[in-house]
Amino acid sequence: MRNKVWRQVALAMTFGTAMLLSGCGSDENVGTVNFERIAKESGQAQQMTQEMVAKQQEIAARLEEAHQNLSAEEFAKKEEEARREMRIFQLSKRQQFEALVQTQAAQVAKEKNLGIIMHEQAVHYKGVDVTDDLLKRLQSSAGAKDTATQEKS
Repeated sequence: MRNKVWRQVALAMTFGTAMLLSGCGSDENVGTVNFERIAKESGQAQQMTQEMVAKQQEIAARLEEAHQNLSAEEFAKKEEEARREMRIFQLSKRQQFEALVQTQAAQVAKEKNLGIIMHEQAVHYKGVDVTDDLLKRLQSSAGAKDTATQEKS
C-alpha cells in the first residue's frame, strides 16, 4: 500500500511540476527526476510516513476503546468517521510533500536553466537527471526547518 501511495504522489508531482513549468519552449532542456528515490531518500517523505503511521495507530487505539463501549451501529459510524479522518490526514500530508517538492524542483530548474522537470520514465531521450540536486535541496530545507524549530525552543 505504501508503494502505491508514493507512486500516486510521484505521478501527481510529475503533473504538478509540468503544470508549474508549462509554457516553456520545445527547445528548452528537460530535467528528469526519479521520484521513487525522492520518496525513499528524502527525510520529509520518511517523516510524513512516520506521521501517517502514528496517526493510524492513534485512530486504531481510539477505535479499540470505542468498540468496547459502543453498540455495533454506533461503532460502524465511528469507524467511518475514523476512515474519513485518516483520508483527510493522508491527503494533507501528500499535498504538503508535493508543494515542497514542486517548490524545490522549480528552484533546481531555474538554477540549471531547465524548461521543465519530469519523471525520468516519461523522458525517453536525453534529459538532465536532477534527482541528486533535488534531494540536496530537500535535505537542506529540512535542515533549515530543524534549525528554526530548535531556535524557537
